[in-house]
Amino acid sequence: MALRDFGHAVITRKIEMSENSGERNASITVMLCYGQMALGARPEDLLRFIELIVAELLFQFQNTRKDEALKKGLMKAAILTTKALVQTNVEHVIFPHKVELTICIIEVIEEEPLGSFSISVLHHAIITVSCMTAVRPPMDSMLRSELVKKSIKKVFSLPSLKLTKLKAGSPTQSSQSQDFYQQTVNACLNMLTSLLSEAPSLEALQDILVHTNGWIDSTKIYERERAVKSTTFLMKYVSEHLDFDVSDQGLTLQFQIYIYLMY
Repeated sequence: MALRDFGHAVITRKIEMSENSGERNASITVMLCYGQMALGARPEDLLRFIELIVAELLFQFQNTRKDEALKKGLMKAAILTTKALVQTNVEHVIFPHKVELTICIIEVIEEEPLGSFSISVLHHAIITVSCMTAVRPPMDSMLRSELVKKSIKKVFSLPSLKLTKLKAGSPTQSSQSQDFYQQTVNACLNMLTSLLSEAPSLEALQDILVHTNGWIDSTKIYERERAVKSTTFLMKYVSEHLDFDVSDQGLTLQFQIYIYLMY
């Protein structure tokens, strides 16, 4: 494939010489081209080349100095690739290298500064994870737990809406900042329920609640509010989806109370 050859040539040049912004932009372009190629491919062609496409996304990302643009490029390409797989309408379609891609996104989330006013990359990462839950394989317990732990740490510790209002330079900027913060918090809630829909089990629910509940004891009111809201949101989701079996004898009493209060 010409695109693969070009992408590998870009990486080789980076290794042989010091990387510059033009070569980094070339890697971003290659990743986005792969995403568009996946989205525009016929289903039978996509299924033949999907493993190569995802492997090349990882290759470009892992061999390029990571800045905000590169991170967003990877996540945009991942979303396009996920949409392409979903649109094939093939039952039980598999997303190859999904674990490796998820690990990359977890690293992106972890690298975001805690309590930052700049959350664009974090927002993109959360949206990407939500999209990827639409295809198999489901995330295993350890990876899901690590993802939830890192994600909610960044989202719950975001500055309060009052602080974003003080930080903004104008009423319009204030409104936009607060809206985007709220969108990010809501995106995190949707990501948590997407993870549950991927594996609708009490094990998955416990993997999430063990991390959200710890924030209920926070000394900061806005962090406690986010933790309580997320727990309520999750329990409401469980109560409305009949594919959850809530009769597990291994549940703690506290956990059972959470569930039955929602019914």
